[in-house]
Amino acid sequence: MNNPFGDFFANNGTNKQKEIAKRNNQEKQTKEKAQEKANFNNHKKQSGGTKSEGGIVGKATASYNFIPLNHKNEFAKFKKPDDFDNFNGISGEINLTITTKTPFFIGDEQKQGEVKKFFSIDGVTPKIPGSNLRGMIRNLVEIVSYGKFENTNLTTFYYRNMAGKGESTLKAEYARIMSSKDKDGVPRPNAKFGYFVKEGERKYAIYKATKEQAYKCSIYKDNHLKGLSELEKHPNALKLCQEIADKSMEINLVGDKYIVYTGVTTAKINHSKNIKSAKKTYFKFKKLSKDELKALDKISLDYELIELYEADNKRQPQRDKKFLNLVKLANDYEKYPNGVPCFFVEHERAGIKYVFFGHTPYFRIPYFKSVKEHIPEYEFGENDFDLTECIFGKESEFASRVFFEDANLTSDLKDIFQKETRTQNLQGPKPTSYNMYLENSLKSKVSSVKHYNDDVMLRGYKMYHHKDIKNEKDYEFIPDQQRPDNEKMKNVIRAIKSGVNFKGKIRFSNLKDYELGALMFVLNLPKNCFHKFGGAKPLGLGSVEINAKLSVYDITKSYENLFSDNGICELSLINEQKDYIKAFESKILEQIGSKNNSLWEEPRLKELEIMLNYEKSKNIDIRYMDINDFKHKDKVLPLPSELITKQG
Repeated sequence: MNNPFGDFFANNGTNKQKEIAKRNNQEKQTKEKAQEKANFNNHKKQSGGTKSEGGIVGKATASYNFIPLNHKNEFAKFKKPDDFDNFNGISGEINLTITTKTPFFIGDEQKQGEVKKFFSIDGVTPKIPGSNLRGMIRNLVEIVSYGKFENTNLTTFYYRNMAGKGESTLKAEYARIMSSKDKDGVPRPNAKFGYFVKEGERKYAIYKATKEQAYKCSIYKDNHLKGLSELEKHPNALKLCQEIADKSMEINLVGDKYIVYTGVTTAKINHSKNIKSAKKTYFKFKKLSKDELKALDKISLDYELIELYEADNKRQPQRDKKFLNLVKLANDYEKYPNGVPCFFVEHERAGIKYVFFGHTPYFRIPYFKSVKEHIPEYEFGENDFDLTECIFGKESEFASRVFFEDANLTSDLKDIFQKETRTQNLQGPKPTSYNMYLENSLKSKVSSVKHYNDDVMLRGYKMYHHKDIKNEKDYEFIPDQQRPDNEKMKNVIRAIKSGVNFKGKIRFSNLKDYELGALMFVLNLPKNCFHKFGGAKPLGLGSVEINAKLSVYDITKSYENLFSDNGICELSLINEQKDYIKAFESKILEQIGSKNNSLWEEPRLKELEIMLNYEKSKNIDIRYMDINDFKHKDKVLPLPSELITKQG
């Protein structure tokens, strides 16, 4: 006869064990949260974080800042300009005297590793290309005329957030997509195994692998070990871990199996502490026949996703050496005749199904929103244009009416160059740093810093602060003695000294008074304000003073000269005294509905004035941030006006 109480006591004992385990788990989680909070508070103190109205975030320092974009109702609209055969407008020229305020550099073509020389036509005498002047002036006209913000990369960026701060919203979002917790509460990757296949021109697909065809392997399974504690006791533990670490990120064909290694967390496993952090897993994928591949479920990929994936790889050229590019590998039909081993995740958001893929279980994924979705919607009609387009031209619509000549050196050539100087290796912009490139407030908490999946605007037009530098010692790069010097990465330039003069010219044709005023407005800056362009701007180079002298053509007299005795048409110039700048300011202020008397009183242009003001800008802290600051993205860049306020 069975004892009915036996089951009761047995079950009761099990329940007690569950209660104890649950209590222990809760205590563990409480301790972990407390430790995480302590770590976060410690990081906040170290990063110079500020606490204001509940906001906790670090203050970023950078050599650049942004001029805010226009609000939705602040766009100035204009009609298509008159045809070139209708000379009702103003034509003439603006003579420029350009004086370098700081060392100045515009690079010429050169081979990698050579000293970068200043732009020159004859190989000796430096020139300032008209295209450089044009780009700088065009950008300023677009800002001050409240035009459309279009000069940007409107793509969709990728991200991978595994090491972000505990309160990061992006880290939480990445985790929701890429992982799920098992019954013990341990996060496991959502990625499934598949074969990435190129099926034709612009046609790619993923075939879903079966459990028998692809599976995860590990040091534990290979050596019949139950866990980390047994591995640490294994006499060959260091060697076992090192064998995977040495493989880094690669795919090897062994027999009928592809052995896939997905990278390391520790390169050198030389002591017991490394064992815990070292990667201990790898994967096996069967090399399929064509028939086996066709028998699998197939996911056809939109080519736009392939383009985004390729763009993300090109954005970081070093990835080609460290990462596996699935698109490139899929073209190797000899090695991968029926698909490249890959990992993929199927995800649904707001009723839309997405497919992401990569070469590891935790791969980079695209944001759901493109950069374009973070700029204002332009409510322009078919026949509406912004002022920048009217002046500088619009492709397939009408040509430019301004023409920039190269600026020629007028100083003595003998003593204008500084010594050849090695500078810091300057990298391209990092718009993936959403904390810097999107509108975020210093009052934000780390858990509310906006990223590219949020409804938030771009910060605006990127510009560089002036920096008070006099000679090459102020921007010379001194290699770190603790790190090996890379000869191939040396960046050596020969810049021009401060105080060197150039003369250039802008010719214009058939402009309206306010269009000409826009050019004069951005050329004749307020007191202590200077232009900045050329190379090495983040290091402080490129500040120049421009003096602009306007002359307009007397068209009537010029045509009279055409029928003179010598038959030569000489363009007659007159020094026009009309206030074109005021005509421009009045036009824009009216368009945006402002009651201010000057554009420089507008909030956006106040930020611009600070960026252009040499005396204000040169005292701002523009140190490069540490690499961890970019990694964690928990620092926000203040507005130029906030930087000035904090100084004063």
